Amino acid sequence: MKFPVPSRKVIILASIGLLVFFAATFLTHASTSSVSNLSIDPLTAVYTEGDRGYSLHIVFAIVNSGETDATIVTKCLNFGRYGIDEDTNSLKCTLSFDDPLKYNDKYLAIPSIYDYCPVTLKHNEVAMVNYYAEYPKNANFKGWDKKVLQADNIVITYKISSFWADRFGLWYGELYSAPVKFTKRASDVSIQDAH
Repeated sequence: MKFPVPSRKVIILASIGLLVFFAATFLTHASTSSVSNLSIDPLTAVYTEGDRGYSLHIVFAIVNSGETDATIVTKCLNFGRYGIDEDTNSLKCTLSFDDPLKYNDKYLAIPSIYDYCPVTLKHNEVAMVNYYAEYPKNANFKGWDKKVLQADNIVITYKISSFWADRFGLWYGELYSAPVKFTKRASDVSIQDAH
């Protein structure tokens, strides 16, 4: 029994079809940032100034209302602030897992993912992010300027680098919260004694 030999044109079209199929499969699984439906529900933001230092405590929830699982990190995030939104009198701040630092200007410094407390959220699940930092007054920390401390609210950006998504299978991208009330208070309890 003889089988017909496919023409060169048929082979080329079949090859292109396979390439398109594999590219589509890769793109639908390569990134969860475009297919997940995550949002931030801000809860509290408290700045405390005492005799011995300053502290900042921010708590928010990340909600997955989409159908796709998303793995996020909840601890050891870097804090950055980016000025004031004049319309809402809100301090704009970012909590992020940025690209890695370099060791000896040559090697990438890779942390343990377990220090970042990853959580995989399924449909209609939520994870809490609890950020706390303290700054002793005797350290070289200038405190916050007057304009920042007069802000009524905080707007949070949660940002994960695509580097870590590729390395650890995390969701990546940026999420933005609605303004949450920014509470400022004075404390005569030392930061160390409060914990």
